[in-house]
Amino acid sequence: MFDTHFNGKNHAAALQKQREIRRIIDSKNDVYSRMINGGRIQKATSRERNRCVIKKFLKTVYFIVKKHWAVRENFKDIVEHLQDIGDPDINFHLQTSSTRATYTSVTSVDEFVKYISDHLEGELLSKIRMANGFSLLADETTDMADRAVMSIFIRYIDSDTHKIKEEFLGLVEVVGSKGSENLCRIISEVLLEKEIDIKELRFHGLDGTNAMSGEITGLQRRLRHKAPHSKYINCRNHRLALVFVHLMPKFKFLSEVDACLLAVWKAMKYSSVKAAVFGARQAAEGLAIVKLLKAAVTRWLSHGDASNRVISRFVPLIDSLDAIINKKFDAELRGITQEKIPDLQR
Repeated sequence: MFDTHFNGKNHAAALQKQREIRRIIDSKNDVYSRMINGGRIQKATSRERNRCVIKKFLKTVYFIVKKHWAVRENFKDIVEHLQDIGDPDINFHLQTSSTRATYTSVTSVDEFVKYISDHLEGELLSKIRMANGFSLLADETTDMADRAVMSIFIRYIDSDTHKIKEEFLGLVEVVGSKGSENLCRIISEVLLEKEIDIKELRFHGLDGTNAMSGEITGLQRRLRHKAPHSKYINCRNHRLALVFVHLMPKFKFLSEVDACLLAVWKAMKYSSVKAAVFGARQAAEGLAIVKLLKAAVTRWLSHGDASNRVISRFVPLIDSLDAIINKKFDAELRGITQEKIPDLQR
């Protein structure tokens, strides 16, 4: 009976179907394998395309930053422009991605900026750490919002080019006292955060105030305690700038010039109408339209810049003040033209 079944047509047909099914299962080109491999290829292609798009977005952000343009306001417009001129990767990405996955939102732009910043800072800090010592320049001041801040610069020798390089390390808000102990703590924490060994400090340049240059408790002394091999260098530019401070009480003329510069700047700064008249007068003289500069109280070198700006635009400035007074009586401007400007002309 078994021999009859084994030699029968039905058994032979069943064996043939089994062999075909086995061949399909064992074949590398079966439907299931094609689906799996196709999915893998599609995922790999999608990843490569996303990497390509991200690289182009990062290069776009870096380009905007180098041009000193506003990143948030310009990034999306430039990306859409690249789509319009036919960039295939960006065009495919924007057309197929959901509105929440285009990487053009403000949050994504901020992440791009932070990534670029971290990358560039990492490369810079790596070179500073490899250098055999460094110099530090620090200065504390008050910004327009009346906040005390400290700017820190570092100078080192690039191990690749063997050239001296100077880099801006950061702008840090001074919270609490402006004394030397707190300033030293801030500098130490910044260097520690950047993983820069303060013992490698060789020179530190500070201004000549007591908090900075004091021999016993000044910042320079405290830094030398932390870096015994470092040497303090007094910033001569600060001394030159402070000469003007000491001369003003002795020479009334300097005080009058300083008051005139500030009064004229205020008159143009806080009135768009007056500023427009001043701009029109400059254009009529065939000059480039510029604004007056402020002679800042805490920026003594700015007094020279403010004086040079007034001198370079003296004629259109006088014409502007006269035109404003003739059109509309202004007691402040009349006082400037009758009292302060004659002093400046002398």
